[in-house]
Amino acid sequence: TWDEPSNRDFSHYKVYRDIVMIADDIMETSYLDPAVPNGTYCYNIRAVYSGGHQSALSTDAVIEHVQTNANEVIIPVTTVLTGNFPNPFNPTTTVKYALHEDSKIQLEIFNIKGQKIKTLADGNQSAGFHTIVWDGKDDNGRTAASGLYFYKMVSEGNGGRYTSTKKMLLLK
Repeated sequence: TWDEPSNRDFSHYKVYRDIVMIADDIMETSYLDPAVPNGTYCYNIRAVYSGGHQSALSTDAVIEHVQTNANEVIIPVTTVLTGNFPNPFNPTTTVKYALHEDSKIQLEIFNIKGQKIKTLADGNQSAGFHTIVWDGKDDNGRTAASGLYFYKMVSEGNGGRYTSTKKMLLLK
């Protein structure tokens, strides 16, 4: 998964594995590489904009893939708040994050004044990839106003504490 570019003339993404393009015309901010054999791989993303302009390759994301059976849960290498999609959004957006280990997490949304308006998650969660949908409503069930919001994730596990804050835009 990766963050969406802020540029409005965005067209699509290209995904590279070991410097070879493996997917084109990707519209979402995530990609699952199907049927890749066990091994270590370097992935990069390139944004393509209308008119054919392309970004530089992203920084390297090195992944070690080991699978022992089809029912195995894939554990991320690091804990990370990967972003939300779509952004800007109306009326819902999906927040994505990964936990390297079983952790106590708190995921909250704040308005531009720094006031907490919604708790999306508060408790223990297992290691793995997670998504939570925010419906644009506060903790009291009221629809949030158009504007800029911040979402903050705090995770605590045996490996330490992780904190990240990102922004999202609700447009009506």
